[in-house]
Amino acid sequence: MGPGVSTVSIAGSLLGLASGFNLNMYYERPRWALGLGGYFVASYNIAMGGVFIGARHYLSAGRIAPLIGGGVLYSGAEAIDFERGDGAGAGASFYGDLGLVFFRLS
Repeated sequence: MGPGVSTVSIAGSLLGLASGFNLNMYYERPRWALGLGGYFVASYNIAMGGVFIGARHYLSAGRIAPLIGGGVLYSGAEAIDFERGDGAGAGASFYGDLGLVFFRLS
């Protein structure tokens, strides 16, 4: 389980940055993990949030391990753009993970 800090910016928009938090939990084995989590970010003119469930495959069993994974994400967003009008939406999608994990305890 691990908390974190999130920052979001919408490309091509004048909405600026939004900051928030995330919380992720994983059941880990030496070569794979199952996870779920969520995030929320907001500022004076944008709010986003979502929850996910997914899996990861670690390419090595060491304390530093590359990983590949994916899952399903349900997220929503609402933006207030004073020049172009407001917008909101929500939906489900698939996502992919590709990364490097440090300080694993497996």
